[in-house]
Amino acid sequence: MTSEKYTKHNEQENGVGSKIMTGMAVGALAGAAVVMFDSNSRSKVMRSAGQAKDSVVKMSSDVKADPTAAKDQMMERIQNATVVLKEAVGDLQKINNKANEEVVEQVNDVKKDAQDIISSAKETGEDLKDVGSKAVEAKDELVNNSGTEEASEENTKEGNTITNRPV
Repeated sequence: MTSEKYTKHNEQENGVGSKIMTGMAVGALAGAAVVMFDSNSRSKVMRSAGQAKDSVVKMSSDVKADPTAAKDQMMERIQNATVVLKEAVGDLQKINNKANEEVVEQVNDVKKDAQDIISSAKETGEDLKDVGSKAVEAKDELVNNSGTEEASEENTKEGNTITNRPV
């Protein structure tokens, strides 16, 4: 019974898989048909197909004529491409490192500037507290201790010498 279930399960999966492949093939054909309606696209497809065919024919004739040379040539091209890609990766790493260094440097500058601003703000706040306490002292001095009580009474009786009015 287990093999029957397995067989039915595989048949169901194959049915679904074949439906997907059939759907993809039909979609590709429909897309190709729509592209072929345009004469420019049609001529471009024909040129590309011709070039691909010529390239495959040339490569197969080269391989048939001298398989070792064709393999060596292909390996050399792959090695050259590998060298170029390694150089490109190295250049990208250098660019990335340089950009990161510049960003880190700018972030450090911003941090330092922010610390300087905070320090200046704290100093200014302390200075303002000092000025405020001095202003309070001056006010207290004027209100509470404006000389002696006699001077205060005298100003009240005779009038203030500055305004000639009693205080």
